[in-house]
Amino acid sequence: MLLAIDTATRLISLALHDGQSVAAESTWQTDQYHTAELAPQAALLLRRAGVEPAQLQAIAVAIGTGSYTGLRIGLGFAKGLALAQGVPLVGVPTLDGLMRAQPQRAERALALLQAGRGRVSAAPYRWDLRKLRWEADGAVRVLDVGSNRGSFARALLASAPRAQLAALATALVVALAINGAIYARVVIPPSRAFSEDLQVNMVGLARYLHDHAQPGSVVAAADIGYLAFYSGCRVLDLGGLVEPEMGKVRAQYDYEEIVARGLYFNVHGYPHVDYLVDREHVANRFDGQVVNGHRFEKVYMTTVRNLGIRKPGQFYYTLYHVTPVTP
Repeated sequence: MLLAIDTATRLISLALHDGQSVAAESTWQTDQYHTAELAPQAALLLRRAGVEPAQLQAIAVAIGTGSYTGLRIGLGFAKGLALAQGVPLVGVPTLDGLMRAQPQRAERALALLQAGRGRVSAAPYRWDLRKLRWEADGAVRVLDVGSNRGSFARALLASAPRAQLAALATALVVALAINGAIYARVVIPPSRAFSEDLQVNMVGLARYLHDHAQPGSVVAAADIGYLAFYSGCRVLDLGGLVEPEMGKVRAQYDYEEIVARGLYFNVHGYPHVDYLVDREHVANRFDGQVVNGHRFEKVYMTTVRNLGIRKPGQFYYTLYHVTPVTP
């Protein structure tokens, strides 16, 4: 089973292929929250297809052109998963993936991908009669649609019939203008808010652990990247992709039930869990409670203004110190 990952743009795409056909796929607009959504959605895709992480035989990942941040997150996730499962990792150029989905044509084609700030990444392709697929016929170039109209026009002239140029150019400019307006009004404000909250509030939580947790402490959390980097603690990934044993739990229960019932305790390889980072719209929901034989004590709390357009509203990140209750 092959897991394919594309995080090169604001759209994340995941797919499972069994060697004969696509077993499952998912595509959604992430609004630049790749790091918060990639692992949970990948776990959901595997669970929906009835596939365990240990059944993966290879990982394919888009390697660009595309968003630097998106590519970095996708490549990091893919590399970590490939290492954890001991399977090959294959890099696929983004525009190659785009063109392989196109039908055969006798004319050359120009693959275009928005590069931000009025620019597009472009590369010419031709249909290879021997390989029966589109092959790159030149280098990828970043073209400025606004200030470098001449270069952009020449690239179009080299690949499309003249009768199609006016409509193609007009449609592209209109699309860029509409996307730019949406990006400025809808995407940038929550993206900026989340970035600020990540750098200050969430990193502050991780640094609290760095300063107060005992050596060897284990933290259970859904968002693992910033915790592992800044806290120095061992992190139990509640998404279930990094830790196969946790993946077995995720195959039976959804994330909310795992957290509410404390099903992350006694996972094989994690004889103790010392902290939980709870991410919810409600604050302090476990403070003073006993869940699955463990008492929860709030030791730190912070907030983020949103988790993206798909997850609006304030979220509380509450850090609990958990201790076993003596019978």
